[in-house]
Amino acid sequence: MENKKDTTVLMLLDGSFPPDVRVENEIKVLKSQGYSIILCCTTKGAEPVVEDWNGVRIYRAPISKFIYKSMVGALKFPFYYNFWNRFIKLVLKKENHIDVIHAHDLIMVPVAQKSARKTGAKLVFDFHENYPYLIRDAKHTQSKLGKYLSDYKKWERLEKKVVLDADCIITVVEEMKQRIIDLGAEPSKVHVYQNVLDLNSVPENFKLNNSPVDVFDLVYVGGITPARGLSTVIEAMTHLSNNEKLRFKLTVFGTGSFEQDLHALARKKGVFEFIDFRGWVKQSDVFSFISKGSATIIPHYRSVQNDCSSPNKLYQYMFVGKPVISSDCESLERVINSINSGLIYKDTSAKDLSLKIKQLMNDNELQLSLGQNGRKAVLDKYNTAIEKKQLIKAYSTLG
Repeated sequence: MENKKDTTVLMLLDGSFPPDVRVENEIKVLKSQGYSIILCCTTKGAEPVVEDWNGVRIYRAPISKFIYKSMVGALKFPFYYNFWNRFIKLVLKKENHIDVIHAHDLIMVPVAQKSARKTGAKLVFDFHENYPYLIRDAKHTQSKLGKYLSDYKKWERLEKKVVLDADCIITVVEEMKQRIIDLGAEPSKVHVYQNVLDLNSVPENFKLNNSPVDVFDLVYVGGITPARGLSTVIEAMTHLSNNEKLRFKLTVFGTGSFEQDLHALARKKGVFEFIDFRGWVKQSDVFSFISKGSATIIPHYRSVQNDCSSPNKLYQYMFVGKPVISSDCESLERVINSINSGLIYKDTSAKDLSLKIKQLMNDNELQLSLGQNGRKAVLDKYNTAIEKKQLIKAYSTLG
């Protein structure tokens, strides 16, 4: 696509926008290269159905609870895809020049394929997650009815089939790239664009905080679900001595379906008083809150999803100069060990995690050196100014 100024990309996103850090970063990169971007997404609130957002035309379709919940059964029952097909049909009546359709995650791929047949557009599939696994593991699919409606095997078959249809596939880490190639995708069509940090998104007034503290504050940022592994962190706290507990605090920024269960577990284990549940915070405030901590944690349980993940928080943690304690998910372990920015523990081992916590608690020099290594890596490598080259390269293959 030589003349990018005449190239229009239609992005399809399941959910509301903004915020979505990955999508925002990709939009910025493509716009900087001259591509015109149109984004179709949904809304549950009072957001405008058509909006100009930083030079991007956004179309939003109000979605009911019933249609939204029918998403997991979309391959068995037509409600969800009928909704999206009607939505895109209306958009295409207004936007009759589409060159590329960029589907974010597997759920949007069937819509993208149908739209591409109408428009002749190139197809870009952007796999943020291992969608079949997420469907299988979701809390609302665990009942008999949920399992019947979702049928993750159908999603696995769909994924294996559609990777053959893409003109370009974008993944989040090398491990995810290999997984998609193993499904049968043409290797030359599969690319990696990592969820690294946009340094321009850091508030101008942000300042690093390395002030010594009396309490070792371990910070977690993100959703609270069983797979995120916070139960193991609570179990690990029980292995701390009474004196160590008095010098320790776990701060949790986020919420989710497992939050109340986590509260109950912490009370049962007698460590609730050492945990500060802060709820969600604004993205613009995340850096200052992390910076007030002593160290950070990514306690995700290993799975076919988490072994191939690229969580934003890893790069946020490292940017603020804090050491990272992480479970041994393959992609996380690879990045952290390659730059020596943290300590790795066996994902389900509370005992192993407690040893890593104690190691950092009692070694201020180690905290400082690991934190400095991580910050340097983000400034030198793991940022969108560097990583954008991979997305640009991926799009250049579209011809």
